[in-house]
Amino acid sequence: METKTVTISRIKDTPRVSKNTGKPFTSRGLLTVEYGERWLSGFAGKENAHWKEGDKVEIVIEEKDSYLNFSVPKKERDNSFTVGAAELKNILTFSIIPLIRETNQIIRRIAQEKGVDIKDIVGMEYPPLNESNDAHGL
Repeated sequence: METKTVTISRIKDTPRVSKNTGKPFTSRGLLTVEYGERWLSGFAGKENAHWKEGDKVEIVIEEKDSYLNFSVPKKERDNSFTVGAAELKNILTFSIIPLIRETNQIIRRIAQEKGVDIKDIVGMEYPPLNESNDAHGL
């Protein structure tokens, strides 16, 4: 396998159905300046949907028997984003969402005590909180 930059001279997409799963997919064939009349075979997908003739693209080429297969190089993950996303998910899962659920239960309980249908509360304008009407004493 080698990663190479090639110039696309022709693209041919062919709809197919997987023999193993029965799911449809699109096979993508490329002719390139660098490989002449030898077709490179791969899959059409979001990472190569914007390609057009004349584009220079970076691909991974693998020779299998007399065939040339291509794929799009995998992008390295930015671990700082992954760690940040995991941290945010934990904050939401273990802090924010339980507070929202608890708040919803309090609102439902108060509405039930006051004899108000919870559907009537949605969209209602509320007065600003002050010491006499804050919810901390519940």
